Amino acid sequence: AALDLSGYILYADRSDAVLRFPDGATLGAGGMARVTAAGGGGDYAFSNEDKPLNAKKQNTVTLYAPNGTLISTFVR
Repeated sequence: AALDLSGYILYADRSDAVLRFPDGATLGAGGMARVTAAGGGGDYAFSNEDKPLNAKKQNTVTLYAPNGTLISTFVR
């Protein structure tokens, strides 16, 4: 079954970048979504951020449910 991502929030600690998934955003079972900087051509993009997920520097990216519950954290 698909996961409804509407209202979920992705937060990048290093840049304080916030991405709120739009209404109707879904993720299919076993699927993935590519998140990029503004203009990066991904499935979803951080607006007004050119390097929110810079792979060259340590960064913590956290996914929150619409009610604020922490869902997942990734540290690079």
